[in-house]
Amino acid sequence: MGKMTQELIVDLYIRGKAVHKEEISLKCATEEILNMYPDNIHESSAQFYLSLYSDLIKGKGSTWNQNSDLLIYYVRHIIEENGKSDGTKAYEGALKFAKAKSRKSLIASLEKLAAEFELSLNGRISFETWLNMFPEKNIRKVQSTDMFMLWKRPKSGWEYNLLNQF
Repeated sequence: MGKMTQELIVDLYIRGKAVHKEEISLKCATEEILNMYPDNIHESSAQFYLSLYSDLIKGKGSTWNQNSDLLIYYVRHIIEENGKSDGTKAYEGALKFAKAKSRKSLIASLEKLAAEFELSLNGRISFETWLNMFPEKNIRKVQSTDMFMLWKRPKSGWEYNLLNQF
């Protein structure tokens, strides 16, 4: 199969949203995608990505392998189009997948997106989102079993703060 292009990602998102709103059937949307991109995607992948829109809005994570660019695109557009409530659920579902697969760069991208839109899980921002709010380069973080330490190097030397509330 070919590379997942930005155009394919956009078309999957548009049709996945239409499937969610019951404006088109999953079968019809799948056929359209396969006709438009016969060499870029398998039928099972098309069905999965078309259903992903609905799954993310429900906060459902998946262990099925996913394209990181597509996942970020879906979450960003769900936030922008549907607001923070659906956006938070989409972020939570995407984060479940990223953590289950230990995709550190995807986790970082999702956390950055959450910080950009000020999303929170269970009414609290995550430690990573909070840390990403620091623009300084001389910040180090260490997580122990029940607390976090934030290390900061100002001109006078290293300082640290113990954080228990994340």
